[in-house]
This record gives sequence, C-alpha cells and structure tokens, in this order.
Amino acid sequence: PLDVTFTNNSQNTSSYVWDFGNGTVITVNNNGSQSQTYTQSTTAMLVAFANPTCSDTAYVNISIIICGCMDPNALNYNPDAVSEDGSCIYPVPVVIAPNIFTPNGDGDNDFFFFDTEYTIILEYTILNRWGNTMFDQTIDLSAGNTQLGWDGTSSSGAEAEEGTYFYKYFATGIDGTQISGHGFLQLARD
Repeated sequence: PLDVTFTNNSQNTSSYVWDFGNGTVITVNNNGSQSQTYTQSTTAMLVAFANPTCSDTAYVNISIIICGCMDPNALNYNPDAVSEDGSCIYPVPVVIAPNIFTPNGDGDNDFFFFDTEYTIILEYTILNRWGNTMFDQTIDLSAGNTQLGWDGTSSSGAEAEEGTYFYKYFATGIDGTQISGHGFLQLARD
C-alpha cells in the first residue's frame, strides 16, 4: 500500500471537497493536510470554494507500481511486479547422492548420478580407496544438459572393482551460491 499526504495550498477559499478516488469523499472547512492509503492507481480531486458559485478544481494522478521480485527462478517471484525491488530470494542448491549402484548392464541402476534441485552447474569426482580418480564430470545443467553419470569403469575403460568409492562435488545455484559435499558409495555388480 502507498500512504499519500495531500497538502492544500489554496488561497482565498473557505470550503473544500476532497474526492480521494478510493471511495472516500469529504467536505472540510480548512485547508489542512489530508492523508489516504492506496492499493491501486487512481485520480484524486480537490474542489476549493470561495463561495457557493465560485470554485476551482485540482487533480492529481496516483500511480501504484507493484514492486517485487521479477525473476521467475526466485522463491518469492511476483508475476504482478512491474518494478524490480531487489528482494529476490533464491533457493540453495540441493544435491542428493545414492549410496549404491549396480553397473551390470541390466538397464536398472547402471549409472551413478546425483539428483539435483536449484543447481545450474555440478562438478564431481569419483575416487577409489587409494584416492585415484575414477571419473570426473562437470555439467552445465542450465544449458539443458543431462548427466549420464559414472558407468562403473575406470578412466582407462576397464570395469571398476566392486567395493566402496568416494565422491566429492561442488554445486552452483541459480544466483551463484556454491555448496560442496562428499560421501561414499557402494559399487555392486550383482
């Protein structure tokens, strides 16, 4: 809502009719200030009377501009806003990793990949128990790329042994916020 204070600078007048354009109309006998609250655009009018047959009228347009977050990626996006007010609140990236996968070629759970929300870039590395890199990938999810994930092979293309592997990731959110994490996963072929 917009609070407006009207100042009456009329001279040589004795009575006044205010039509505030919001359904409120008042008649007063002094030129004191008047205050009103608006939620939509309108036109206010003041009629100043010197006597019953002599008057003058002034108008003022009240423009209500809806301010708010105009970015549809933000949590508090306001589709009615016509002016950005810098209030956008963006979600923190979310990365969820499974703890087991079975790359045995049966078409079910053959790839290890992360589920993400509010993430535009995901970088991750899979390491074996000796700290050797088995797989790494950087994905620009904002470009519509999908992640294929790790298929359970080493960088040379050989099948990785069953067992425990470790991952670390960095995720970049919609507004550039970065998070990181790490954990372990189990590779089982049966």
